[in-house]
Amino acid sequence: MGRRSARRRATAEGPASRPGGGRTAEWSACELAEERLQVVIDRSYPMTEIVEAHRHVDAGHKVSNVVIDVSPARDR
Repeated sequence: MGRRSARRRATAEGPASRPGGGRTAEWSACELAEERLQVVIDRSYPMTEIVEAHRHVDAGHKVSNVVIDVSPARDR
């Protein structure tokens, strides 16, 4: 008989967790403010380069978050 590996789903514990195990926006904001949560950004693209951003992700080059800047265009 073969051995089956059991997969476990990581869930949040504590007062800020939801019944389904996910963490709330309030918890995330608190963790960010206290610098206990680190946001990692791979690349940032202006909205005018959305096609290039999708190409980057679709090509498998994404190693963390890709940010799309939707703020109005300014002189950069």
